[in-house]
Parts: sequence; structure tokens; C-alpha cells
Amino acid sequence: VQGWPFPSQPPKKPPPPPPQYTMSSPQDPTSSVLTSETETQSAYRAEYSRYKLDTMNVNERTLDDEFRHILSIVHRQEPLNKQQANFITWEVVEYWKDNINPGFLEYRKSVSDEHTAIEWRDGTDGGGSKFYGIKGKAYIDCLGGYGIYNVGHRHPVVISAVRAQLRKQALHSQELLDPLRAYCAHLLAKIAPGDLKYAFFGNSGTEAVEACIKMTILATKRHHFVALVGGFHGKSLGALACTSKAVFRGPFVPALMKVTHVPRNDIATLKVCTAFPPSPYPSLFARLASATSSSFYSFSFPPSPTPPFFPP
Repeated sequence: VQGWPFPSQPPKKPPPPPPQYTMSSPQDPTSSVLTSETETQSAYRAEYSRYKLDTMNVNERTLDDEFRHILSIVHRQEPLNKQQANFITWEVVEYWKDNINPGFLEYRKSVSDEHTAIEWRDGTDGGGSKFYGIKGKAYIDCLGGYGIYNVGHRHPVVISAVRAQLRKQALHSQELLDPLRAYCAHLLAKIAPGDLKYAFFGNSGTEAVEACIKMTILATKRHHFVALVGGFHGKSLGALACTSKAVFRGPFVPALMKVTHVPRNDIATLKVCTAFPPSPYPSLFARLASATSSSFYSFSFPPSPTPPFFPP
């Protein structure tokens, strides 16, 4: 497979560093303005858009070649031709297989021997539900990034706010107080029902579940959880214990906390499992996790030598 087919020669020297940003009024930090922001972006885009690997074999790339190649993809704004789209698709599949998780490619609907779908850009309708693959095919996003696109792709208010913050400060230092975290928590407290007032910010759903598990243990002093058959709560160790599917839980059952999985709306089974301690036999819980039919009701809980684990 040959190199990335950009139309001209590679640059003779790396892009210049971005210019120093200045304040329009040194006495008033709130009036901080980034100068030459547009010019800097244009310079980087022009620099990387000129880069190509000519006929260099992929295996002959230097580390510098790799970085420049990837940045050229990030900065590219023009449409891709068929050869370019096929080349990126091949690279993505190979790097995913070699450096992320080959098993992931085996069950994804977007990957097959005949066709592989690669995300490339959002639609132009601000706040819409459409995005495009690398070969120009339009997709309607019914998944919504697991809920992150609750106002659609590229909503103009969101884009405007993100661009403004990036021009000012992309990430915070983790040492000083982050003002936006405080403002976001304040808004969530205004929206949340009842007297809920504290916010925990996580990077994923499983991280949020882990926090809930810890808070529950601290508040109740209990360690036996009840979850639903068929429920998915994440794959980190605590959340995995609550996840139902045996293929995820099976290899780790001995290390998982005690969780009983019950069918949805089955009050009788719920009462039984809260009246006795969890089973000391890990295999029982592994079978519980995979139960999806009436066979679930055949399980009998061992007599409890102590008072009920949960109060009535």
C-alpha cells in the first residue's frame, strides 16, 4: 500500500510555533483576546495540507512521518477522493486491529469483509442528527453517542461556546479551581429534583456507576446489590458486577462484589433475594447473570443462618 497522496512536496521545516497571545488591556484580565488565532489556524492547515509521503511504503515511515500524516488528516478540509478514502479506511482497520482491540472488529455491524464504515464529518445542519462516513454516505444518528448528542450534532450554540473556550483555555490545570465546573454543577443543582445539590463529573457511564456504588455503600453500610437480568452498567470492576451478561462477568466472578440479578417486575424473587444473604457460591451468580427465561425461577436460595441481610 502506497503513501498518502497529497499533491505537493513535504515542507522543508516543521510549522512555526503559534504566536504569543496578548491581552488587549493588561490591567483587565477579563478582556483577554487571542491575537492572530485565525492566521495561526490557516498557517498550520496550509503547512500540513502540503505534506505527503510520496511513494514511501507505510513500513518505511519515521515517527515524524507518522505524526505529520495524522495531522494532515486532522487539518484536511477538502473532500477525499476514492483512493484517499480507501487508504484511510485500510489504515484505521489495521491500527484498530493491531493497537486497540481486534475482537471489537468481529462483532461491529459497521465492519465486514465487503464494507467498512468510517466516521468522517458531521452534517451541516446545526443541531441535526446526520453525519457522513469517509466515502460520503449519510447516516442518521439514532444512537446519539450514547446520549452526548442530546441537542444534535454541531448545534450552533454548542459550537460557538466550545470555540470561544478553546480560544481562551482548552483544558484546566487540575490545581486551581476550574470555574466552569462550578457553574455546571450549579446549573445541575437548579435542574435536579428535590434537594439534590452535589455533582460528580465522570468521563463515562461506568465511572458514574462506580461512584454510585461507593456512595451507596457509604450511606447504607450494605454490600449486597440487586440488579436486573439483562441490564448493562459498565465493564469496570464494580459496574461489571451489576452488569448481567455472563460473557462479560464470567472470567471475573471471583473478584466481583456480591450482586443478585432478578427479572424485571418480579417482586416475589426480589423479596426472596433481599431476605437472605447472597449465595456463597460464585457459580450460582454466574448462572444468574445469564438467566433470561423462566429457568431463573428454579434457583433456590440457601437458608440463612443469620437474620435477613436487608431489613424488612
